[in-house]
Amino acid sequence: MQNPSTVTQESAAPVFDFFPRLRGFASRNRSPCSNSDGYALSSSNALYFNGFRTLPSRRTGKTLASLSFNTKSSAGSSLRRFISDFNSFIRFHCDKVVPESFASVGGVGLSSDENGIREDGTGGVLGEEGLPLNGVEADRPKKVLILMSDTGGGHRASAEAIKAAFNQEFGDEYQVFITDLWTDHTPWPFNQLPRSYNFLVKHGTLWKMTYYGTAPRVIHQSNFAATSTFIAREIAQGLMKYQPDIIISVHPLMQHVPLRVLRSKGLLKKIVFTTVITDLSTCHPTWFHKLVTRCYCPSTEVAKRAQKAGLETSQIKVYGLPVRPSFVKPVRPKVELRRELGMDENLPAVLLMGGGEGMGPIEATARALADALYDESLGEAVGQVLIICGRNKKLQSKLSSLDWKIPVQVKGFITKMEECMGACDCIITKAGPGTIAEAMIRGLPIILNGYIAGQEAGNVPYVVENGCGKFSKSPKEISKIVADWFGPASKELEIMSQNALRLARPEAVFKIVHDMHELVRQKNCLFLSVFRESRRVVAEMLYIIGLGLGDEKDITLRGLEAVKKSQKVYMEAYTSLLSFGLSADGLSNLEKFYGKPIILADREMVEEKAGDMIEEAIHNDVAFLVVGDPFGATTHSDLVVRAKTLGVKVEVVHNASVMNAVGICGLQLYHYGETVSIPFFTETWRPDSFYEKIKKNRSLGLHTLCLLDIRVKEPTFESLCRGGKKQYEPPRYMSVNTAIEQLLEVEQKHGDSVYGEDTQCVGFARLGSEDQTIVAGTMKQLESVDFGAPLHCLVIVGETHPVEEEMLEFYQYKSGN
Repeated sequence: MQNPSTVTQESAAPVFDFFPRLRGFASRNRSPCSNSDGYALSSSNALYFNGFRTLPSRRTGKTLASLSFNTKSSAGSSLRRFISDFNSFIRFHCDKVVPESFASVGGVGLSSDENGIREDGTGGVLGEEGLPLNGVEADRPKKVLILMSDTGGGHRASAEAIKAAFNQEFGDEYQVFITDLWTDHTPWPFNQLPRSYNFLVKHGTLWKMTYYGTAPRVIHQSNFAATSTFIAREIAQGLMKYQPDIIISVHPLMQHVPLRVLRSKGLLKKIVFTTVITDLSTCHPTWFHKLVTRCYCPSTEVAKRAQKAGLETSQIKVYGLPVRPSFVKPVRPKVELRRELGMDENLPAVLLMGGGEGMGPIEATARALADALYDESLGEAVGQVLIICGRNKKLQSKLSSLDWKIPVQVKGFITKMEECMGACDCIITKAGPGTIAEAMIRGLPIILNGYIAGQEAGNVPYVVENGCGKFSKSPKEISKIVADWFGPASKELEIMSQNALRLARPEAVFKIVHDMHELVRQKNCLFLSVFRESRRVVAEMLYIIGLGLGDEKDITLRGLEAVKKSQKVYMEAYTSLLSFGLSADGLSNLEKFYGKPIILADREMVEEKAGDMIEEAIHNDVAFLVVGDPFGATTHSDLVVRAKTLGVKVEVVHNASVMNAVGICGLQLYHYGETVSIPFFTETWRPDSFYEKIKKNRSLGLHTLCLLDIRVKEPTFESLCRGGKKQYEPPRYMSVNTAIEQLLEVEQKHGDSVYGEDTQCVGFARLGSEDQTIVAGTMKQLESVDFGAPLHCLVIVGETHPVEEEMLEFYQYKSGN
């Protein structure tokens, strides 16, 4: 190990020699284009690049001429030496300087192999004086550090939402800290970031130049490299202050420097680092960093940008924008809320907002609304306005003093925005992503009256093109839209409300924190598996066992042996079911036959809490039972990946599934095209992506297997909004009859004659059981057949071989089926 004093002596020259050279270069090389301090006005940005070699040759020549940068010029020679010293200075600080707070991570406190694993096997990362850095000990809360900055209100709002969700879902299991890394832990001028942002946004042209000028990767990465040179030590101390298990960035400028610090100290494998993007559609490239453990995107548009930036699919999750858990709870009836807010209980209401600072044309819009929502012929109001002025007390005072023709309520800064939204029928606001997400959860049609260039520009088409609202900067036009919505265009208002609810993701913040919890659990399990491996302790087995399609007797002998020697047995109960469904008697038969108690694993457990099961498999043999074959659903592939990543051995026992059992009707399996799923339609959600796949299959003469929807233990929309204890819808199983009805509806919508009432199909019910039902006939014929109890599936027949036709004759529809 190196002596610390040796490192200091070796590095002293380039560090302390850099600034005198900078001063000397400035004083020696005054020129006509320099200011009074001797610094060239045109050359400052060039210091962030590795010389001028990255510039095109044509521009390079021009730049060299303006700087008199040539080999014979003393100024050019000095500049060359200066750039060389500057690059050495950056490399020294980025790669060599050991932040004081991380000193023990690289040396004192580690075992001889310096792998950061504690000798007691808990896997904690050691910080100063041997303190655990990532807190995997079971006897203390795990620590969450959320990095944000008050550049706009959305970043803090998302941070507070995540903190509230952690507290609600996990209680004392986590301690959550929120810090503005730049303001709280960096020196001047870096700690002026929020103030600088507010200045730039108020001067739109400057903000556009900053936003788009720093978008190229070569620009912002060079800036971050230079910045980290000066603040790496402070950032390291700021991170170590909290000793986090997981770091969450909710700001585009909170990835690069912290990750650079963590990487330089080898802590990326020991601390989970995630990014929660708070821009809804367009976003700055600095949001994306390839070294993050997970990147949570609010929309598919942002996810595509993440992939384009080089992130892997496994790093990206699309859950939606996190909003406060209190916001997604159902609010009281409008009448009650309006009464408390001093509003008219019966008139339709529009909410007019200007953000936390009460910015924008609020007064002009309010006056226009007052005129538009007053019916001169009737001499009465046809609507009312609730105005939120935020911290703009001057505006609040002025609007409160006016004599309005219609009911108008003027409020200042509001903490319970969910109640204000719940009392109104539509909203007028700028294109802030948080407000848009909240309005969608409340089902409020949105009128956008402005946006910040860059990050909010894409929010306008996101709202308008999805049929959730409109955009206008004209107060007069906005007031006319509201008047129409409250009058002759009320149907449009209702449709937009339904579209908003369809796009809403009230459960986003809960999905995010549960996935983070799983990441922390996996990291801790990984440390444990590494520790066990170092002591040659063999982890136990996770068996994933196919049960077949009928009943408990369809299991294979090898599968039965694995079940009998497992300490815990789980049964997946949402991608498919055995013939007895979820009945207590059926489960009792399984338990008697297998000689083991069985734990039902629903969708929530398999997709969000699989870590519990995998962690058990580290210590004991665990069996996971799957109806059909284990790899009939992608969820089970994900389970295998996660288990193997944590060092758990996995053994798969295969069995029959619907994918091969449909061969009983005589249609040859190699003559099938892509399998499709038919989901239940709702009033506002009628997906038809399967149509194009069926069209492609039929154009090739191939059969199409249609898997029909199963909805077991699905949480109700109301309980998702409430965010507390979940309530579930009754189980639903799609029948062949419903599937055909929906298929014909989609055909009528598209009109491409892909299939119709006369198209030959085969309907199946309870495939693989003793009372299975198979009927072949036209769609019209099968629509009238009573197929009985679930589960059902359907095959749309393509071109047939004579042998296939002979087999189908045995199942041909007969009157009375």
